[in-house]
Amino acid sequence: MHRPTVPPPAAVCFSTLVTVQVGDLNYGKHLANDAVLKIAHEVRLRWLASIGLSETDIGGCGLIMTAAVVQYHNQAFHGDELRADVGIAETAAAGFRFDSALIRTRDGLPVAAAQCHMAAFDYAAGRARRLPPEFRQCLAALPRADGTEAV
Repeated sequence: MHRPTVPPPAAVCFSTLVTVQVGDLNYGKHLANDAVLKIAHEVRLRWLASIGLSETDIGGCGLIMTAAVVQYHNQAFHGDELRADVGIAETAAAGFRFDSALIRTRDGLPVAAAQCHMAAFDYAAGRARRLPPEFRQCLAALPRADGTEAV
């Protein structure tokens, strides 16, 4: 059976620390699979805040996730501190790929990597739209190692 490979971000543009909370655990007492996407969402909000934006306003519209791929590497447990590294890839007219990797700080082991495909979305009109020009410029200024160019 094919197993997708999700590499860590090729070029890191933002990092933050998160702690595994009790609500992030599953019945096996380790980080739950669904909690990885929840953490990726938190990390995305922190990245946007660091550039003065929010998920509901990137310059006249918001963002919506259209797809996600997660690869799990190692377990994490309650209280573990994780470093979340972020990179942006595959920028297009209406969206981009938000890459993140979770690394356990006490031993440097990768816990998980996620690719979240994000699209510009006009929530009032209920439809996708192009990324606002100012946001596209912001994305274009980020470190990139994937060979793509901002549109």
